[in-house]
Parts: sequence; C-alpha cells; structure tokens
Amino acid sequence: MAANNLLTTQKITWETLAILSNLLKVWPNLYNGYDDEFGKPGEKIGQTLNVRKPQRYVGRQGSLFTPEGLNNLVTPVTINQQTGVDFQFSSFEKYLDIEAFSRAYLRPAAVRIANILDFTAAQFVAQNTWNVVGTYGTTPTGTTAFQTYLKASQKLWENLADPEERCLVINADAATQVVDSLKGLFNPQAILSKQYQKAMMGRDTGGMDWYQSQNLASLVSGALGGSPVVNGAGQTGAGGNNGTMALVTNGWTASVTGLMNVGDVFTIAGVYMVNAANYQQTSVLQQFVVLQTANSDGSGNATLQIAPAITPAGQYQNVSAAPAASAVITPYAPASATSTQYLAFQKDSYAVVSVPGDIPGGTDMAYQETDPETGVTLRFVRDFDPVHDLWVCRFDVYWGIAPLYREFACRVAGT
Repeated sequence: MAANNLLTTQKITWETLAILSNLLKVWPNLYNGYDDEFGKPGEKIGQTLNVRKPQRYVGRQGSLFTPEGLNNLVTPVTINQQTGVDFQFSSFEKYLDIEAFSRAYLRPAAVRIANILDFTAAQFVAQNTWNVVGTYGTTPTGTTAFQTYLKASQKLWENLADPEERCLVINADAATQVVDSLKGLFNPQAILSKQYQKAMMGRDTGGMDWYQSQNLASLVSGALGGSPVVNGAGQTGAGGNNGTMALVTNGWTASVTGLMNVGDVFTIAGVYMVNAANYQQTSVLQQFVVLQTANSDGSGNATLQIAPAITPAGQYQNVSAAPAASAVITPYAPASATSTQYLAFQKDSYAVVSVPGDIPGGTDMAYQETDPETGVTLRFVRDFDPVHDLWVCRFDVYWGIAPLYREFACRVAGT
C-alpha cells in the first residue's frame, strides 16, 4: 500500500505550528523581531545575539553646544532553550490522513510545547521585572480588583511604555473576580455581554488587551529575617534601567540560606524613582528585583545582585539619589510567601528569539517552518526504527529570551 500523500512532512509541521501558535498567550505579546539577525539555519544552543538599544540623552537648555557621550548599549539574547516533544507510532498508523494524525499526535504535541514556551517565558518575565503591585497570595477581588490592574497600567505609564501593544495576562481565578467586580459599572453593552457569556475580559480594557492563561508562574519569596540596611553609602551602578549591579547589605538574620529568592522585590529608604521624561524626582520609591538567590553569612551580611542599577545622575538616571549608609531595605513580600504573578507588559519589555535548527540528512522526513506572527520556528524530524517497526518523531523549538526594557513590565501579585 502506498503512503497517504496527505501525510507529508510539510503539512505535519504546518498543522502543528498553527495549533501551537494559536495556543500561546504570553509569547506572541513579547518582541520577536530579531530572529532574522541570525540569518541562516543550523544555529546551536549557546548562540548569542546582541541587540542594540537606543540612546537616551539628558538634553540642554540654551545655545551652548554640549555634546553627550554615546553609549552603545546592547542586550544579549542567548539561545539556551530547546523545547520539544518526542513520540513514536506503528507502521500501520503511518497511513492515517492528516486529520486523524493531527487528533492523535499533532495537537497533543502542540499543546505541550505551547504550554512549556508560555510558562518558561512568563516565569522569566516575572523573575526579572521589578515593578510589582498587589498583595502576595491574594487575588484582587471586589471593587478594588480592577483598580489593582489599573495600578499596573499606571506603572507602565510612569515608565514611558508605549501605549500601543500593551497587554495583561491573568489566570482563571483573577478573570472571574475582575469580571464580577465590573458587572455593575457603566460599560458598553457589547463588552458586558461578552464578559457575562464567556467570563472573560474584553480586549482594550483599561488601556490593555487582556488574556487568560494557566501558564503563569508562581514565585516564593525568600526567608528574610533581621532588619536589613544598605552597608555603605554611595553604592551606584552604570546604565540605570539598562544595568544591573551588586548591592552590599547587612543587618539580616545570620546564616540564612535563601534569604532572598530570584524575583524578590524591595525598596530602599530615600531612593526615589525619577520621571523618565524629565528626570524629576517622584514621590514613589524605586523598586528593585533580586536576580540571584542571596544568602547571609554568619554576621548577617549579604550581597544582592539587583536590577535596575542605581544610577542617580547622567543619561540613564533612574533614581533621585544613591542610598545613604544604613538606609533601610523594605522587602515587598512577606517571608516565604507564594504568589502567582500576573503580567502587565508592553511588547518591547522582553524579546523572544526562535531560530532554525539543523535539518539532518538521511532521514525519512525533516522540515521546519517559522510562524510570522509569533516568530516560533518549529522543526519536525521523522525516521524509522527497523528493530521495533516504529516511526520515531521529534518536534524542536530552539529559542531564548532576554530583557529589553524591564521597566515596560509590571507584575500583579495574585493567588
């Protein structure tokens, strides 16, 4: 019997990629415009793309020519993720048509890959974003639910995120609560009707497109302990929101492992956010995020790797002043608290890059395709195992994620 010509490698790849792309919620709303910089197939895990960021100037008043230094800032995007699904089927099943094959094998594979891609991207964004609103372990409810999400939108406005291409991704519990909180307010009838019928928020509500996903990450705050302060005045770093730095602290409980976890947020007394447009001090303390798990030593000292860098002057000024000696550090979350992180972000906050892999020769099938909307490149390879009379198959996505403008994102703490 001849093989059914509907079951071609191209159609298998297209069918799976189409299903996969339609299931993604976080990934398509992140920037994916750098894929072409790689230029050719066969990239390997570990390849890095340097993305140039635009200049930021202080400007001048008056006619005197005052040139400013040009800082060529780049963001490395490393292809360090390989996500895929492997499966096998008998020789008899090779003759299924594409519809039956899709139901049995392709859709389940696409669902799993989409879940991994979205969850991993969401977790990275949550762990690297310093803006946060809401209460750890508590879903915004009642009349304040929508206000909480508006506060996240406010953070994006304060950091000059482009009002276009903003979105908010929440889970089912949060969606139920916010729809219920808005049911009595004045809204366009068509929007209210969709909320009632689908229990989902509409697009472009509160200045953001809303999405629902169960692939949002939960973070657990560190053990904390003691009365932490900055250990030494004048600690600063270069690059402002583009940079990271080490902050030396003390006053913690001695010898604590996991004192602060990746994604923990804190403020420093006297270190205020500045307006990104005019460099004027605001009344809001700058938030900082911990990028590596921190432990305290036997004397209660701990060095925190943080973002953004504390930059109180120059082109990339982001704070009002460097912290004073013994300035009080206030963690955002209580100790050892678990919280799902809903995400509000503008498209330029983070970049995802998916690149082609090798197309091996000498196999029964090998093909890859890129979805122009999401930027996901999916590879499919099939070969025959003569010992067990099985067709072995694999799907692969080679990809990486990196921050571009972390200040264009805000976490909403929930359940």
